[in-house]
Amino acid sequence: MESFYPPLPQFSLSTMVTYHRPRQELPDSVTLDSPALFVMTDLRRIPAVTIEPGAPLRTVIKKMGCEDVHMLLVTDPEHRVLGLITSTEVMGEKPVRFLGQGGGTYDDILVHHIMTPRERLEVLRMEDVLNAKVGHIVATLQRASRRHALVIDVDPKTESETIRGIISASQIRRQLGAQVETVLPGVVNA
Repeated sequence: MESFYPPLPQFSLSTMVTYHRPRQELPDSVTLDSPALFVMTDLRRIPAVTIEPGAPLRTVIKKMGCEDVHMLLVTDPEHRVLGLITSTEVMGEKPVRFLGQGGGTYDDILVHHIMTPRERLEVLRMEDVLNAKVGHIVATLQRASRRHALVIDVDPKTESETIRGIISASQIRRQLGAQVETVLPGVVNA
């Protein structure tokens, strides 16, 4: 069979080759009146950073450092969200309490021992975030005394939920260029 398509030229890779990684361009600065979407990491554009429930805390710390995040979604092999774990949980009182109850060493603590399970998570709906301002998000985080908020899409036909975005108080602080406290002293939420 004769081909009418000539082959494309091929080349060798250079030693400094890298690869494309999805990026979301958020504005460098926002105000409280800016659209809330300007501070949300959209998981349709940026892959979620996840960890398995059986991972040791040292792996969590390493992954958070490598990915420059303070929160990981805890997922099972089918990518279902089981909960989340934050740097506050890893570096706070939860590991100490866990060891006080059962003994052992820090290396014995696994993600599922101290994570916040899915059943205890409160989320925002994308339809509300679409119409909100950054000020609404700050007020919501302050009321809940949280540093992170998950945003979900709900399929209108099946009513299934998918985590669409993550909002982080530290991201908001960077973009506002001002200190915004969302966690009140003495409150243990992360």
